[in-house]
Amino acid sequence: MDLDRYGAGCRCLLRIWENMGNPMIAEHTFIASHQVVYPEWIQYPGVADLRRLFDLASELGISSGGGVFRDYDRVLASHRAGNPVLVRTEREPRRARSDEDGAEQIALVIEMDETRLTLWAPASDGSAETRSCARSSFWDAELATGIVLNALVPAEAPR
Repeated sequence: MDLDRYGAGCRCLLRIWENMGNPMIAEHTFIASHQVVYPEWIQYPGVADLRRLFDLASELGISSGGGVFRDYDRVLASHRAGNPVLVRTEREPRRARSDEDGAEQIALVIEMDETRLTLWAPASDGSAETRSCARSSFWDAELATGIVLNALVPAEAPR
């Protein structure tokens, strides 16, 4: 059991966790530890709406909440302030695999400036890719929104 098909958002959260210097959490361990709270994970491992993503990020000690914003400049300002940012698209960016067209996608922002963003994007086959996108052709064309996680200050970090 893994997060490949339904858990792109969870995979992004685990990537942030690791980027913070924490030890890797195996996907099957992560899923198993949450199946009591989220019994639907037995059939759909990692499926998570926004509220659940915020709750999981808080539980992992990644953030203390957050917000969802369509305004690119506001998302950019949050990214520059050190907040982890995920990007959700209403339809998948144009890719060769047509079997996933129309699906909501979640990716992690690696870099972002006024004109471009670089994303780490998990795919449903278990792979992931890093891709650079022009703001003008990606943000509006793919109906993207930024999921901004409030960065924890040291006093808030879990013990």
